[in-house]
Amino acid sequence: MVKIDYLCELFDNQLPYLYTLLQLDVNDVFCVCIGDQLVGTIKKVTNGWEQIGGREMSNEFIADIGKFIECKFLNASLENVKETLITSH
Repeated sequence: MVKIDYLCELFDNQLPYLYTLLQLDVNDVFCVCIGDQLVGTIKKVTNGWEQIGGREMSNEFIADIGKFIECKFLNASLENVKETLITSH
């Protein structure tokens, strides 16, 4: 299971929302939650990210979450490569 916290300011002069992004299996959809409430589900498609279910979220918001997820996985992959290089010497 993958769990990522995503802090997002949706409106000016308002506290940001803390979203939790959950993925049960690799290649599975990500569940977008606030607290214990499911907001919707999104998945990676050829040209970006799309919403699969739940409350309507803007395409811009979905794209931002997708970029955030990709960045997290890229950083995690780079850390794994770095650790491998360090331990192999």
